[in-house]
Amino acid sequence: MPGRASQCIPAFGANLAIADPRRTGGHAGRHVAAPRGETKSADAPGRSGRAHMHALSLLLFSVFTAAAPAPREAAPRPPENLLAGPARAVLRYLEAVRLAGPYAVDARPGRRAAADERAYAVAKKLTAPRTLDEIDRWAARGDDHPLAPWREAARARVLESFQLVAVRRSPRATAVVSVRERYRLVDPDAAPDRTVSEYLVARVNREWKVVDRRAGGAFDDRAIEVGYAGFFDPPPGADGQGHRRVGVR
Repeated sequence: MPGRASQCIPAFGANLAIADPRRTGGHAGRHVAAPRGETKSADAPGRSGRAHMHALSLLLFSVFTAAAPAPREAAPRPPENLLAGPARAVLRYLEAVRLAGPYAVDARPGRRAAADERAYAVAKKLTAPRTLDEIDRWAARGDDHPLAPWREAARARVLESFQLVAVRRSPRATAVVSVRERYRLVDPDAAPDRTVSEYLVARVNREWKVVDRRAGGAFDDRAIEVGYAGFFDPPPGADGQGHRRVGVR
């Protein structure tokens, strides 16, 4: 209808504006009137809200990535306390030997006390099993092993007191403990015998055991490195024969 069309044309034209080529430098582009007085060019692509959110996500990701701390490496395991492990094992062993000494129970003046090997059961439990086998082999050929205190007591020489001197780490995850020892001879006229001994201790089934003794002597690290095969647990990172494993990358 003519009357209805004349009313609709102004309403439609209110949303469109025809640019004057003279004002746009000769470019007659069509502009769409945006709400709230903003003008959007129909020829230039617009930015959607999704594009803005994507840019914001990338910005936040870059910020958090740059600020994230570097992963921490596992802290190295601290070395074991030599006093709480090896030294304590030797002191317990020597205390068991001292308490088992025959002079402490039935030694009499003028008489030689009999040594009972069964009284040293506690000391044997603190000795490495392979060492006990060696003690039997030595005894079979008539020799006294340094860690056979019952045989020493049979010769009227028993441990009276002891004192820790030093402790150090040695090859293959072992330790050497130095102890000052005082021995009493059952003969009442004999003077006490004093000596400094070194004890080799190592883990056997994860427990510290006494492996060997040097009475009045010292252990050589080279001998520890190449000897005592099968006497104690291999060190961490070694194969069953005690050789250090080398990783291949």
